[in-house]
Amino acid sequence: MKRTTNKFQYVIVAMTLSFLSVSTYVHSQDASLVDSHAVGVYFRLDEKNIDEMHMSNSEAFNRLDNILEDVNMLSELDTLTIIATSSPEGECKYNLKLAQARVLNLKQTLVSRYPILEIATILEDAYVVDWHELKRYIEADYNMPWRDEVIKIINQGRGVESIKLKQLKDGESWRYIKKNVLPYFRNGDIFIRLRIKVPSLDLGGDHSMFGELNNKPVTRDGNILKSNFRDAYLGKEDEITKDLNIRFALKTNLLYDILATPNIALEIPIGNHWSIQGEWTFPWWVSSNNSKALQILSGNIEGRYWLGSKINRSRRQLFTGHFFGLYVNAGIYDLQNDEGYQGEFNKSVGFSYGYGVRLTNSFNMEFSVGFGYLSTDYSKYKLKNNELVWQSDNSYTWVGPTKANISLVWLIGNKKRGDRR
Repeated sequence: MKRTTNKFQYVIVAMTLSFLSVSTYVHSQDASLVDSHAVGVYFRLDEKNIDEMHMSNSEAFNRLDNILEDVNMLSELDTLTIIATSSPEGECKYNLKLAQARVLNLKQTLVSRYPILEIATILEDAYVVDWHELKRYIEADYNMPWRDEVIKIINQGRGVESIKLKQLKDGESWRYIKKNVLPYFRNGDIFIRLRIKVPSLDLGGDHSMFGELNNKPVTRDGNILKSNFRDAYLGKEDEITKDLNIRFALKTNLLYDILATPNIALEIPIGNHWSIQGEWTFPWWVSSNNSKALQILSGNIEGRYWLGSKINRSRRQLFTGHFFGLYVNAGIYDLQNDEGYQGEFNKSVGFSYGYGVRLTNSFNMEFSVGFGYLSTDYSKYKLKNNELVWQSDNSYTWVGPTKANISLVWLIGNKKRGDRR
């Protein structure tokens, strides 16, 4: 019996990734004394109370939990700023009262949940998002049906925007706006400023003012200028996608790497929701005395759907968040530790679930598992007198976990400027 290496010739290419360590120096002396955090929550249509299960609210409150758990003897609360908005459809006076009620209810919710906030200076503001502010986001949304016509209607104004949009193309654009745009403008934004205690450091001057938050101008009473408020929060997600126009991603599964099993994967985005991935595993090790072998040539093709609304996905870095996938696999193998098994995968299909986490503009981490069906035909052999002696032919079927990945993801693209399309 001969090893499969006598039938094929393979060239294994080793890829070395160089990682750049980036250090950031903070120039501002005031920044060493103040730590500011921004958290956003969302309201349901025509509601003034917070539903923690709505949209990303549960994640927002988890983040607040983490922020306020850090308040200890080294820091103290300085300022809590609450700003709530309402979306522009409907009567303006009613919308303003709704936004003001949202501020009050959000304040009560926060103080009730986090009694420590009572000692902070609390600043409040409420306003109605106008149609022209909404237009900036419609202009950047290339999935908007009849986008140019929508922009033209908003530019005409006259207080009948929602009526005309409902009439445009049987309401197709209006339905899209209600589902994918307006929910993000019924929001409350929470800004928490912590002051770091450094008794021995006297910078002089007045450091109790609200100052700047995320480099956005504020008035001296702490109210964020309305024209800049939305950029201070929603704009953060846009910023991470401006530096790199991602064409594809290269990956390596660190779990396999630890087990001396070289592998590489290539994933290509298809819009913001879909992607396709090809994965190759190619360890080809044989001990000098021919008694041990780890030889696998395996290929995997997987289609993926990344979860999230169109607007949410358009603002996220590619290959981050939750996804579901469907994959097929094929390959050959020779595994030996005294006894050995040579075979091939006849059928291997399954579905996957995973989550991608952004590390930098160029790197992500990905965690995924796969469950499916696998069948293989194989020959069992033993090593005698340095020869591989056939023992039997067998087959095996498995239903259950078929793969696990903890992957380092390298995003490949070209630098760009301007809004992401």
